[in-house]
Amino acid sequence: MDLQEDLIVKESFFKDNFSVDQCLSKYTHKSDLEALRKELKSYGAELQQQMSDILKTETEAIVNLAEYLTNLNSKIENLSIPICQLREEIRTLYDLVESAEKSYNSTLEALKSNNLKKEQYTFKTGYCNNLSVY
Repeated sequence: MDLQEDLIVKESFFKDNFSVDQCLSKYTHKSDLEALRKELKSYGAELQQQMSDILKTETEAIVNLAEYLTNLNSKIENLSIPICQLREEIRTLYDLVESAEKSYNSTLEALKSNNLKKEQYTFKTGYCNNLSVY
């Protein structure tokens, strides 16, 4: 295979719609199976070398990313403690407000009841006083 054909083969591997069956069918018609096997083996070795090169150059970045993610996870864990404490404080405040509201409503009802009783007493005493005048 010449350089131009080699480039076409490599480009076909990186297409979004790459199909192994279509590739095999296309290239088996152009050459014998042994030549195709050798070319694919050569291309596989080249891909393995490229993968190795990528890993060599990106290993430090991958390690840094892993450390960052580990540190991020521990920081998130450390945040969970204050958040839980804040949650409990909010719950306590809510309970206090709810208790104060119930107490206020109870006191208000007692005042209304006392005012009603006072008005009834005033009415009765006024009525009795009016009766005694006649």
